[in-house]
Parts: sequence; C-alpha cells; structure tokens
Amino acid sequence: MATYMKSVEDKTWNFPDFQESCPICGAKDCCVRIGFYYRKQVIIDFETFENVPIARYLCLKKGTQKTEHRTFSLLPHQLIPYRKNGLNMAFETVTYQQKNNAPYCQIKSFIGSKGKDDYLSLENKQIIDFKNIFAQAFTKIKKIDDLKQQIKNADWYKSNDPVANTIKFIENYNSPFLKSNKLSQVEKLSLDFFSNFQTGRYFNRHFLFGTNSQKLSSSI
Repeated sequence: MATYMKSVEDKTWNFPDFQESCPICGAKDCCVRIGFYYRKQVIIDFETFENVPIARYLCLKKGTQKTEHRTFSLLPHQLIPYRKNGLNMAFETVTYQQKNNAPYCQIKSFIGSKGKDDYLSLENKQIIDFKNIFAQAFTKIKKIDDLKQQIKNADWYKSNDPVANTIKFIENYNSPFLKSNKLSQVEKLSLDFFSNFQTGRYFNRHFLFGTNSQKLSSSI
C-alpha cells in the first residue's frame, strides 16, 4: 500500500511491488516500478498535500492477458481521477448544497471552515463538476446487478434526481467487503466498486466517481 504523508521531506514512501500479480497481465514477477511524477497539489480529507509523488509502473507482458496498455499509475484511493480534490470533500460539498439548497458563497464558507490548514478554496465550477460526477455515479450504481433491486425498493429513491439518490445511497450503504472505520462511507463504496463489483482488467474499468483511469486502490 502507498503511504502518503503531509511533507515529502524526511518521510519514507512505501509503494507496492505487485510481485504476486501484475495488474495489467496478471503474471507473477512481471510488473516493475519505472519512476514517479508529482502532483503539485491534492486535497485529501480537507488537508492540502504538496508535490505528492505518483508511482509509475511497467508491465513486461509475462502473463496471458494481452493488452496494448503497458503502464499504469498509482493514485491514493481518496482522489477522483484527474482532479485534485478528494472524495470526502466532494461528497460534503454536494450533500451540503443538496440538503440546504445553499448558494455558492455559503457552500464555500462551509467547506473552507473544515480545512485542517489554511482556508480551503472552492470554485463554483467545482461544485457543478462534483454534482455531475455524483449524477454519473448513480447511473453506474444502477447497472450493478447486486444493487438494482435494493435501489428500486428504497424509500428514498427519486427517479428524477440522480444526485440526491447517490447521496442517500452512500449514506445508507453497508459495505459487504470493507469493515475499516478509517474509511468514510463514500470511500468504502468507491473501493468496493473498484475491487468487487466490476470485472475486467485495471486499465479499462469505469470508476464510480470520475472517468476511466489507471488508478489503483491505495491507502493514505
């Protein structure tokens, strides 16, 4: 598991070696780490991290699963692919807006007050983006056979409001796989979707929150 610290200096960064199974082709002793790139800034659990190293890996194609993809990156599981804000911040933003019908300035103040360091910044376009992500998530949730009937029978289900449905689903979600109290509800759902509800190889999986990515689950 990758361990991400507040400061890069004087810290040890532990990354998996995937020796037992390559995420691309499934072979043993295949995947090798080929370096890093750095995220200038990410926000996880309302705390800002600077210059976060993202490990890059190469598949040597020793396995039977053939694919054009040979490389992948390892992101913290709390991040939404291609965005600097973590899942918890996105969920809190959308939930607060939905339940309070709050204007932008009020949402910005609420999120900013939760920052562990300096006042967290939040732009109106990010709120719109978060809502779109959660609306898309419900479309994906409804396609999971194990969850279809559960959703239809839920007293909170509103067919015309996918964002509200996603929020309610997350609030009532009971993970069948993850029992850790260190994970929030939205993190458990995201990791469950990644690890258990989807089939296929890592590189072409649709993640519940965000678009296709070579993101692999890791811990902070």
